[in-house]
Amino acid sequence: MIRKQDYGFHLIKQLAKSVTDSEQVEKLANDIPQIKQLDENLHDKAIIMITINSAIIESFRDRPEIINF
Repeated sequence: MIRKQDYGFHLIKQLAKSVTDSEQVEKLANDIPQIKQLDENLHDKAIIMITINSAIIESFRDRPEIINF
């Protein structure tokens, strides 16, 4: 579990993957065109993919809220 208390939320579950192989980076960029909007030159770049399944949003005024994606 990762806690990011500075922003008032806690990640409950996460799955992270790092893509560094040039061919895999290019294939992923072709599958998801928004990646190339960030940078057209993907040479020597890595892509970190993070999947968040749920989060807890905490507030000092209200009860914590669990959000499932």
